[in-house]
Amino acid sequence: MTFHQFTRRQFLSTGAASLFAGCVGGAELTAEKTETETPLTIAVGDLVETPSFSFVVRAVTKTKALTDFTRADRGNTFVVIRLAAKNTDDEVVHWLPSKEPYIADSNGNEYYLTDSTTTNALPKNHDLLPGEVSRGDVVYEVPMDAAGLTYSLDFTNRSEVALSNVTIDLESTVASVTDLEQSLETVHPLGEPVSNNDVRVTVTEVRTATELGDGITATEGHEFVLPTLEITNDRTDSIPISSFWNMRLKRETGLVYTADLWAWESLSNGFEVGSLDVGETERGELAFHISIDSKARYFMFDWYNLDADYAKAFWAL
Repeated sequence: MTFHQFTRRQFLSTGAASLFAGCVGGAELTAEKTETETPLTIAVGDLVETPSFSFVVRAVTKTKALTDFTRADRGNTFVVIRLAAKNTDDEVVHWLPSKEPYIADSNGNEYYLTDSTTTNALPKNHDLLPGEVSRGDVVYEVPMDAAGLTYSLDFTNRSEVALSNVTIDLESTVASVTDLEQSLETVHPLGEPVSNNDVRVTVTEVRTATELGDGITATEGHEFVLPTLEITNDRTDSIPISSFWNMRLKRETGLVYTADLWAWESLSNGFEVGSLDVGETERGELAFHISIDSKARYFMFDWYNLDADYAKAFWAL
């Protein structure tokens, strides 16, 4: 069987799903791996669908500074890629490719993920629960004069995905960017504990505020969402608890938020991250800075780094 490289126009006219099963231009394509696999080049905003997940690069921005304290090196700029992925299966799905995604320029130079992040940083855990959408940012740093930028995702070792490589032309955007709708199957109410690998987590209550101590004020159109988190270590060893690895706020679109550290530090009863000893319970508030117009809010706890099969849970706020 011969696979063909599809242009963006061919991809859009046939539909992404047909790249994995059915016929395209008279050539039969299936999700089975072959010696020659299908590469695909598309634009920002185009949707890619596989048998178990869909994803789209929704936006690309360039900036010299992510925060007042995070600036690109002289002569460089940050490239912030807003990704969204949805689990369309009825089981947990790992959606990222088998090799680390990278940016390339027209001269063949490759640039890899930086440690710099935005407040909407894509979670480190790329497993998605059924119906879940994960939307967030990944950050790369490239020379300011780098041209012809593309974003490459390699699925060579993913047996269920017929595409070998997806390349997104970062300098081309479709007129209508594809959106993904989140439909979480399991959301816990406040006060309901969830235990995984003997680490028990409960979101007991939540409040909102526009002003906090130390002169911390939400920007216009935003507010602070302050859930109270309780974690108990029922294991026989101490465990690490991290705001970046384990805790996110998520809105109805799947967009994720990391904790606002300035607001969090101003709280008199802020949750203290770090090591949780055997039998110890830690309780306190977190602070997230989020737009007021969000229709639904969920707190997400992820057991990603706690030897718990990458499980996570959501509480409705």
